[in-house]
Amino acid sequence: MKLTDEEVKFFLNDVIQPEKITDIYRNKEGIHCEIITKWEDNNDNFSIADEVTLTQYEIISNFPITLKDEYKWQQYLLVKNCHHLLKDNQYIKINKNN
Repeated sequence: MKLTDEEVKFFLNDVIQPEKITDIYRNKEGIHCEIITKWEDNNDNFSIADEVTLTQYEIISNFPITLKDEYKWQQYLLVKNCHHLLKDNQYIKINKNN
């Protein structure tokens, strides 16, 4: 996954909607994003430091991620041309005339 920090931030802001993204780093497991999220408990509002890991297959977090958000992640990877199903896919034909 060759996504830039700006592309990762765009996805996080669109889907997770954190209050703030504090750090993005990468390793063999995926793209790790440290974020601040706003939570409501009864009438109290507070912010929590969370971590989200984006892999080729899923979004990993310690808070619930919906199937719709997982689907959006797969769509985003596809449109950015870094979805795992695109690698060595014999059904994709490349037009070399363009």
